[in-house]
Amino acid sequence: MARLGYTLLLLAQGVPLLHAGDEFFRTKGGDHNSYQSPDSVNKIDWRLKAEFHGLFRHVCEMIALRRAHPLFRLKTAAEVVARCTLHPHAWWDTVVLEIDGRGLAGETWQRALVVVNGSPDTDCAFDLPPGSWLPAVGGVVPYDGMVLVPHQTAVVLAEMPFPV
Repeated sequence: MARLGYTLLLLAQGVPLLHAGDEFFRTKGGDHNSYQSPDSVNKIDWRLKAEFHGLFRHVCEMIALRRAHPLFRLKTAAEVVARCTLHPHAWWDTVVLEIDGRGLAGETWQRALVVVNGSPDTDCAFDLPPGSWLPAVGGVVPYDGMVLVPHQTAVVLAEMPFPV
């Protein structure tokens, strides 16, 4: 669930906020306002980074993906409205977002498709829009115009321009 949450946070439009150590489950013992708390509460327990290294690496990969693709960092609300399309889907706990990167300065993808399956126990099959989609995040491979997204997982597919 944490991987799914960080994927949503870091690939959403707008400015994501991560606090020191969030990416490896730093909690400060549940102290929600630790301004006047001692160092024992506010210090970063670096052992957590080793313990939750898989989550830490995932967050780093999502940050790198966001940096590499301007379509995840649109500048204005008007641009978000113009470039982002939610696809209707029969599953209530699945979100399918298409982002148009064509003509966007510095973007190498024509379009991105972000498919989020929030179901706790059901995998979701999604029919892809027309195009040549390649897996970018999530390890699934499109097959015969569709993609199967495991439960509690987000998948990112990219449509690349054809070489000239």
